[in-house]
Amino acid sequence: MNRREVMAWSMYDFANSAFATSVLGVVYQVYFTTRVAAGATWLGREIPGLSLWGYTVAAAMAVTVVTAPALGAIADFSGRKKMFLLACWLASWISTALLYWVTPGRAFLGMALLFVGLIGFSAGNAFYNAFLPEIVPSDQMGRASGFGQALGYLGGGLCLLLNLLLIRAPSDFGIPGENDLPVRVSMVVVAAWFALFAIPAFVWVKERPRTRRPPEGQGYLAAGYRQVLKTLRNVRQYPQLARFLLAGLCFMEGIETVILMASGFAARNLGMSQEELVRCYLLIQAVAIAGALAFGWLADRWGHREAILASLVVWCGLIVAAYFVKTAGQFWALGVGVGIVLGGTQACSRSLVGRMTPPSYHAEVFGFYAMAGKAASVIGPLVMAVLTQWFHDRLAILSMIFFFLAGLALTWRVHESQGIEEARGDGAGRE
Repeated sequence: MNRREVMAWSMYDFANSAFATSVLGVVYQVYFTTRVAAGATWLGREIPGLSLWGYTVAAAMAVTVVTAPALGAIADFSGRKKMFLLACWLASWISTALLYWVTPGRAFLGMALLFVGLIGFSAGNAFYNAFLPEIVPSDQMGRASGFGQALGYLGGGLCLLLNLLLIRAPSDFGIPGENDLPVRVSMVVVAAWFALFAIPAFVWVKERPRTRRPPEGQGYLAAGYRQVLKTLRNVRQYPQLARFLLAGLCFMEGIETVILMASGFAARNLGMSQEELVRCYLLIQAVAIAGALAFGWLADRWGHREAILASLVVWCGLIVAAYFVKTAGQFWALGVGVGIVLGGTQACSRSLVGRMTPPSYHAEVFGFYAMAGKAASVIGPLVMAVLTQWFHDRLAILSMIFFFLAGLALTWRVHESQGIEEARGDGAGRE
């Protein structure tokens, strides 16, 4: 294992987590739902800002779901994962910088820029994840994935801390406090962070192409979609991997929805200020660093499946508790619990997919992994947006437990060692 390469790979997580925390997690989410989209109407009916946020996220993730598997297949054919990652990176941080121009009442612009940035962020993760099995031996994948996840939480937390200082005391940075300038400037900070700290990944992570020519007369795009269809037919040759991808589709519904909607829920129902929510999110980030490292270690020692099962049990308890939360203090306590399992579930899931994936199809399978995770970001936020608009926010939160229970049941049926053996066969029975 090349430690410099692993560190450079992890720096992409350090960079893009600023988008996850400050844009998706709290600063822009709270600003959009409480200021930009306040009083928004459609066909004479007022739509809550939290619902508009959920609809935008669901639409962006729907595009990612459609494109991620094909892009993964194209990357496998062309051996150009880094090129696709570069394109996604540019789209994400440039659109984030443009969020500076989003002011109250400009909800459509805010939704459009979020839509583009989120597609770049999410699709890029498929190519980023696909590098992991190429740079780390299988028996060290859990620790490397956990390290990358932990470094990501550190990066996201540090950028969020910088933005907290900017929002609390804008004059210290030479920024006027009126016209929401502190929050808008914080989006430029996120864009600069994402742009700068991702550079090591592009410089030091090596492309290891296993180039295969597409069928005669087909371009990469057509060949990519054909390969996706073929993979859907052949995934039964890897039943353990297929079962876990389905499990991931279920439990990531809940996880992604918590990440993408929790701050708006707290601001709307608990009256928590943006500053307090940022501080709570910082606590979650700090706890998540330890959680990712601990679960990475446990996965290598006990097994990835067992570590994931333990985290999902905790998630179910947290969702039930969230239904009854009524004070800011209770929300802070829930944040600690979320931090413990958040990084661990994601890191262990990523490394387990890598261990059960045939080596020559890493980018394609991680495209499906991204599809599972981002399909979760379609259905979960959409369900919560609809329930928030037509029923009640707390019912929307409680509905997430069904996703965690389904994921728990399916993961229980996964046999990790058998899945690894299936991957070592590298395509026995594949068309």
